[in-house]
Amino acid sequence: MKESSEDTSPSKVELDANSALAMEEYRSGVVSIKSKPKMVTVETTGVCNLACVMCSHGLDEPREYIHLPEELAAKLRPVIGGAQIVQLHGLGEPLMNKAFWTMLAMTHDQQYVAINTNGILVNKANADRLIASSLSEICFSLDAATPETYRKIRGADFATVLNAIRYVVEEKRKIGKEKPFVHMNMTLMRENIEEAPAFVRLAHELGAQKVMMWHMNSIPMERKWQVARDGWVFDYHQQHLSRHADLSNRMIRRSIAEAKRLGIELELDWAKQVFFDEENDASEQQSAPLAPSTLEAAPDNSTPSPKDCNAPWTWMLVQTNGEVQPCCFGPCNHLGSLWTSDVEAIWNGPAFRRLRENILADRVDHACAGGTCKFVAGRPASHDVEHPTRAAAGRVARRAVTFSKSVVRGAVGEGAWARIRSLYRGLRLRLGQILL
Repeated sequence: MKESSEDTSPSKVELDANSALAMEEYRSGVVSIKSKPKMVTVETTGVCNLACVMCSHGLDEPREYIHLPEELAAKLRPVIGGAQIVQLHGLGEPLMNKAFWTMLAMTHDQQYVAINTNGILVNKANADRLIASSLSEICFSLDAATPETYRKIRGADFATVLNAIRYVVEEKRKIGKEKPFVHMNMTLMRENIEEAPAFVRLAHELGAQKVMMWHMNSIPMERKWQVARDGWVFDYHQQHLSRHADLSNRMIRRSIAEAKRLGIELELDWAKQVFFDEENDASEQQSAPLAPSTLEAAPDNSTPSPKDCNAPWTWMLVQTNGEVQPCCFGPCNHLGSLWTSDVEAIWNGPAFRRLRENILADRVDHACAGGTCKFVAGRPASHDVEHPTRAAAGRVARRAVTFSKSVVRGAVGEGAWARIRSLYRGLRLRLGQILL
């Protein structure tokens, strides 16, 4: 979608060059980078029209969910237009926020633009609008292959979503348009894992191009997460498939076999371990995390560590409150806010640079501590490590201030020194800022 007849969008060559530069800067250890984010994820809204049991929307807890404001959406134009991959979704349903359409209009046909939706609002009018846009991928989250399991997990009408998928597939065929690609997403748990092979068959029958399967995130054992629905109680810990390793492994392998038989692409969870109680077999993971890929696999996929993550060179995530993160797997320790800075200043600001420095040193930055990805999961933050540049600057500043204090104190005497001591405290801070 274009906002004017004059097309100033980057060409595919320019987008590819930026992506290549980002990876080169990561491999070369550059922390103040020239490349723009290769991928931009915008949490268009935290508001949702469903209450899925494995999502915080399903919990009976007081929370405030908001839309990303239009005024912040406007500030994202420089990174949305320059990214190779744009994701316009988050914890909520993107079609509930009018600003979603504003940001979709910032995209262009040279990008890979994706959204996740529960499909409830993909009526004919919205579907036609999405098909006519620059959208490359629409991923419908269903989590079930039967109406009964769907209602348990999502509490809505299965047929509504199936009809939305059918309409998008058929309308694309009628007008001869390849995009948006139609994908179907399944968050795996004990309640639905035995439907995984059938989910692959359903996707094929509906005309989807890809199936995506994800494990639920791990949460602390002390965190109580139970949702009662229609006489059934969902317990997050009991539903997590790490407790049902053999069954999970067996069903995922059947799903892989079914996908190969039907010729449909199956993307398995790339951020977490797919097979429990045994090593991942890379040959069984059929596709990269995204098309085109953003996060490259760790060199040794059995023992990934922080230094194997290139997200701070390639990825920017913007939350609904305007706070910026490096990815979607962290604990929401933000690196800047759009309310106080422009997006490009945040991308090369002190917090992002510090994060890159820590990753290059194989340390867990505070922005990543508590994250759920394979690079940092279970690792504490490296709070006790001070970056060498910052430490050296601090030493220089302290020497300069100590010398200044001794000279001035001797010249003016103790009385005058007492009156201007606060001035030198300010000087010390200023010197530190200049040297940093």
